[in-house]
Amino acid sequence: MYELQKCVNKTVKVKLKNMVTYRGVLVKVDMYMNIYLQKAEEYDESGKAMASYGDVIIRGNNILYVEIENGIFP
Repeated sequence: MYELQKCVNKTVKVKLKNMVTYRGVLVKVDMYMNIYLQKAEEYDESGKAMASYGDVIIRGNNILYVEIENGIFP
C-alpha cells in the first residue's frame, strides 16, 4: 500500500478478479487497499473500452493487481 501512496496523481491500471480493468488517475488509497480513481475508464477482458466514468471507488478485496503506467515508481 505504501508504494501505491507514492503514486498518487499518476495514471494506473487496476485489474479486478473478474478480469475487468480500470484505468485512471490515482487519487487516494487507504489501508484496506480501496482505490479512488478520477477520469476512470473501464475495459473488458479483451481490452475493449466499455465505459468512461468520472470518479470510481474500487474495493480492495476485488483487486487482482495494480499496474503503474510506464512501470516507474516516483
